[in-house]
Amino acid sequence: MMNWHTRENLTRLLADVARRFDSAAAAARIADRRTMRRRRRAGGAARGAIVAVALGASALALGGTDASAATAINPVQDGVVHGCFRAATGRHLRVIDPITGACKSDEAALQWRQKGPKGKPGEQGAPGLPGLSEYEVVPVDQPIPAAGGWVFEAACPNGKTALGGGYTLPAGSSVTESHPRAGDQTVWRLAFTVPGATTITLFLQCARTQ
Repeated sequence: MMNWHTRENLTRLLADVARRFDSAAAAARIADRRTMRRRRRAGGAARGAIVAVALGASALALGGTDASAATAINPVQDGVVHGCFRAATGRHLRVIDPITGACKSDEAALQWRQKGPKGKPGEQGAPGLPGLSEYEVVPVDQPIPAAGGWVFEAACPNGKTALGGGYTLPAGSSVTESHPRAGDQTVWRLAFTVPGATTITLFLQCARTQ
C-alpha cells in the first residue's frame, strides 16, 4: 500500500513531466512559426523575381514597338499612293513604301493619286426668284370718326409691292383682316373694329420685286 510520501513524490513527478511536455509543445509551435516565416520570405522573393522578369519582358516588348514605329512605311511618293492587290482573293489590298518594299509574286502592283484631276464645270442652274430692292416702311394715318367696323386700304408709292402692314389701334379694338388686296399687290387691306372715334396708323412695308 502506497504511503503519503510516496503519493506526494509521484504527484510532483507527474507535474514535472507535464510541465516538460508543455514546454516541448510550445517550442515546437515556435519552431513551426519560424519555419512558416522563412517560407513566406522565400515565396515573396520568388514572386519578386517573377515580377522583375515580367517587367523586363515588357520593357523588351516596348522597345520592339518603338523600333517598329521608327521604321513606319511611307506609301506616298510625289502624290502617288503605292499598293499591292492579291487578285486570287479579290479583297486583300495593302500599301507599301516603293523605296523599301515591293509586291509579292502573287500580288499586282497598283498606283493611285491622292488628288484627282479637276472636274468639268457643272451646268448652269435655273434662274432664281426676283430679289427685293428699294425697301421702305411708309406710315399712313387715317382718322376714324366713330365706333364700329371699318376697312382701310393704303397703296405703296411708285408701284412698289406691299409686303406687309403693321398698325396701331386703341385698346378694345380688334382686327379681322390684314393682307394685300386681291388683284392688286401694291395695296394693303386692313379691316378692324374700334370702340370709338380715333386715328389709326398703318405701317406699309413696300419694295420692288422685279
